[in-house]
Amino acid sequence: MVEEPLTESAIAQWVERAKLAADPFFDLYEASESHRAVHGCDVFPSGNAPVLTMLVSMARPGRVLEVGCGLGYSALSLARGCGEGAVVETIEHDSMHADLAEANIAAKGFAERIRVLRGNSHEVLRSLAGPYEFVFFDGDPAGCVADLHEFERLVPPGGVLVSSNLFLGRYVPDAPWIPDLAAYRSRLIEGSTWDTVFFSGGKALSRRR
Repeated sequence: MVEEPLTESAIAQWVERAKLAADPFFDLYEASESHRAVHGCDVFPSGNAPVLTMLVSMARPGRVLEVGCGLGYSALSLARGCGEGAVVETIEHDSMHADLAEANIAAKGFAERIRVLRGNSHEVLRSLAGPYEFVFFDGDPAGCVADLHEFERLVPPGGVLVSSNLFLGRYVPDAPWIPDLAAYRSRLIEGSTWDTVFFSGGKALSRRR
C-alpha cells in the first residue's frame, strides 16, 4: 500500500474519512444540516459526535444529560456510548425539533434509552434532580451561566461536563450574550469546582472536583 503524501489537506481528508466510518448516525447529521437550511433555525449538529461516544463510553455514567437536542443526533451518539442500563435525557425548547428528535430516536431503536425533555433549558434544569455523571452542554448561550450553576448542582464529584458553543462570538461579534459566554468560560477555569481543558475549536472538557 502506497502512503499518500502527508500534506495538511491529505491529513484532513484522511481524518474526515475515519470520522465518517466511526459514525453510524451521520445520516442525521446531514438531515440536521438540511433542516436548518430550510427551516432557518438553530439546529447545528455537533461536529464530533463520535468523540462524545468515546468519552461517555470511558466515563460509564448511569445517567446522561444533554442541553440542546436538535434532531437527536448527539443524543444518539451519547446513548451509543453508554452501557445498556444508562439513560440519556436531552432538553429541547422547540416543539418541532422535539417531535423530529423523538421520531429519529425511535427509528434508530433507542426510544427506551433516550428521553426528550421539552421546554426552556433554564426552567427544565431547575426541575431536575441529580446526579448526572455526564453532561453535554450544546444549548442557548444566553443565560448559560445559570445553566452552569445547575450543572454544579446536578453533576457529582468525578462527573464530566462537555461544553460546546463557548466561542460563538466569533460568528456574531455584536451578540448580547457574549458576556455570558465569557463568564461561563471563566467559571470553568477559576475557582474550586471544575478541572477543565479546552480544545482547538472552543469545546471544553471539565471534571467535577
